[in-house]
Amino acid sequence: MPYISQDKRVKFENIIKELDNSVIDNPGELNYVITNVCLKYIKHNGINYTNLNSVSGVLNCVWEEIKDRIMRNYEYSKRIKNGDLEIYKKLEQVIKN
Repeated sequence: MPYISQDKRVKFENIIKELDNSVIDNPGELNYVITNVCLKYIKHNGINYTNLNSVSGVLNCVWEEIKDRIMRNYEYSKRIKNGDLEIYKKLEQVIKN
């Protein structure tokens, strides 16, 4: 989870501000930045199963957090705006019965 203590966040403020100033324009650039951060972590901590597994887990948790906090709300707003799929309505009826 990204919710480290406020005092630990301080050491990353300049890096985060620099990212704010360097607009990431496309998925390739996003991949490049994330890959470099992950590889620097591995280089610093060593190439072993624990660290490789940690990076994998962190990336998965990042995705889950984004999905929970942003994507679900976005999809819900689009469902309300554009209407639900009829098949979901039918399947929900089957589940309720």
